[in-house]
Amino acid sequence: MLDGINAQFAIDNQLQFVEHASGLIQGNVSTALCRGQFYLHGAHVTQFQPTGAAPLLFLSERSEMREDKPIRGGVPICFPWFGPHPSDTTAAAHGLVRTRSWQLQATSIEANGVVRVEMGLELGLAAEHWRLTYTIVWGAALELNLAIENLADESRECEVALHTYLSLADVHAASVSGLEQQSHLDKLTGVTRPASGQAIRFTQETDRIYRGSVPEMLVDDPGQHRQIRLLPRNSQSTVVWNPWISKSQRMSDFGDDEYLRMCCVETANVGLDRMRIPAHTSASIGCTYSIV
Repeated sequence: MLDGINAQFAIDNQLQFVEHASGLIQGNVSTALCRGQFYLHGAHVTQFQPTGAAPLLFLSERSEMREDKPIRGGVPICFPWFGPHPSDTTAAAHGLVRTRSWQLQATSIEANGVVRVEMGLELGLAAEHWRLTYTIVWGAALELNLAIENLADESRECEVALHTYLSLADVHAASVSGLEQQSHLDKLTGVTRPASGQAIRFTQETDRIYRGSVPEMLVDDPGQHRQIRLLPRNSQSTVVWNPWISKSQRMSDFGDDEYLRMCCVETANVGLDRMRIPAHTSASIGCTYSIV
């Protein structure tokens, strides 16, 4: 299988596929512009490091690299629901696709050295009839785009999030700007709060859904003398999350003190801003990440 994948989709030394110790198929990107890593398992991007910079994404050292478990860190794809299933308590959190094996569809390298990878997944379940196409563009910036096609004969609703874990030197010193004018639902209390007019800082467990589209967000990471810029596309929600101390200790696939070195800023359409896609039509969501 691996030989066939490399024969069809590898690109010289810039893109190669290997088998991880877990048995999962791993793609490795290495160009003059960046280094990156992803898995067919969940179409999961786990590493992006522009040349000359520290890694942009956080990956837990305790992540369970198994076919039946989602990867903890990087950019998980949450679809077609976010958080717990609205009615089925036995259903997996954050949807159906984080533990599915996606199929490579195309890879290419452009004249400027940018590597493009396209993967697909079709959910043929009676209640969830969707086709997903995920495009990852590896350059000086990381560009992600998820196209969602409703294959059913009627309109359907879905939630989606690019559950991005960003790497920080110290969460206490970090802040997130760009959402100052957005109201948010505090998922820990169930209370909707008005716009604060201030950048977000982390002093405790944080789990918020900010409503409304924004053109740009900046995550200030002073310990690494940088800002991470996020440019979301077709996103009406932004989720900001950090598990803090107690929840970190309860998660078996997350280190007790790893909350200090990450935060999640997620491009999304969830909750009241879930997507409604007409029959046999498509919609998309995406984000571009770079270091300032």
